[in-house]
Order: sequence, then structure tokens, then C-alpha cells
Amino acid sequence: QGYLKDLLAGLEDLVYLRVSGDPAEFAQTLQRAGLRASVTGAQLAVEFDGERLYEIIWREAARHDVQIRRLERQGHTLEQLFLRLHGDER
Repeated sequence: QGYLKDLLAGLEDLVYLRVSGDPAEFAQTLQRAGLRASVTGAQLAVEFDGERLYEIIWREAARHDVQIRRLERQGHTLEQLFLRLHGDER
């Protein structure tokens, strides 16, 4: 388990959101609340830093009348782990 933890350590752990309204505006709201958020196309990418992230997202969405249309945490694929083991990180 320690070996797997080491392999996963450098991979990004992100939560993706689609919201009603302007995603850039909500990304700024989340940043002010202490999260690392950025806009990628029509969605937000928020760096996962523990379960408190979800509480902050829902609280700020309610506070600013923003609808969460999609919320998905990126998982790590076997392909990502394979590429990391063989030195080809994409």
C-alpha cells in the first residue's frame, strides 16, 4: 500500500464542476474561500484537499445562488500509473 501511495503522490487530484452562470466568477468565489480553483473550458477544476472541499463548494454555491450541475472527482487510471512507472507522464 505504501508503494501505491508513492505512485499516486504526484498525480493531480481534481474535482470538476459545471455550474450555472459564469464559471470564472464562481472559481474566484472558491479561491476567496481558500480553494485552488481554475477554469478549464466550460468547467471548473478544483484541487482536492480533503473532504472539506465539498462542504465549501456547496456552502458557497448556496450563498451565491449558483446551481451545481455536475460534480465529479477525477480518478487515477491504470494508464496514468503505467506511464508514471515508465517515465512518460502526460
